[in-house]
Amino acid sequence: MLDTLTKRTANPIVQAVLLIFAAVLIMLAGKAVGAIGLIKVGQTFPWMSAAAFLLFYAIVNSVYRFSPDRPKNYVLWSIVAFILLAAGNSAAAWLLSGLSIDQAGFYRWIYFTFFIGMLVFLSIVGMIQFLIGIMNEEERRMKQGEQMFGARQRRKKR
Repeated sequence: MLDTLTKRTANPIVQAVLLIFAAVLIMLAGKAVGAIGLIKVGQTFPWMSAAAFLLFYAIVNSVYRFSPDRPKNYVLWSIVAFILLAAGNSAAAWLLSGLSIDQAGFYRWIYFTFFIGMLVFLSIVGMIQFLIGIMNEEERRMKQGEQMFGARQRRKKR
């Protein structure tokens, strides 16, 4: 079951859509808790939730890049999905808070920072994959060299 879930959510667009729904649920839950009066929920809570899900996407999506089942052009689709997630979360936050991103305070900068952070995360993962590929190739060459060296030694003993 976990394999099926992992394969279905390996697509960045699917991840973004799922996180939009999750963010809206959290925003609605926050509004409901605030309306009931259990805790005081600020007017910018939907924007905070939207930003939190952007950061969550950036981290999880970077980890999914290690997956061998990832689709082609994964980085491109990750960036497109991040923009889709930012737009969807922003629309939901605007509708639920009544505030634009400018009126909500510093969330425009948070969005920008998380976007740059996602690019950095994806770059780090790509560099790690590149280095692992080099190490695997070197290990393969060394094993071939040992096999060739071992065959020469056996021929000399005869």
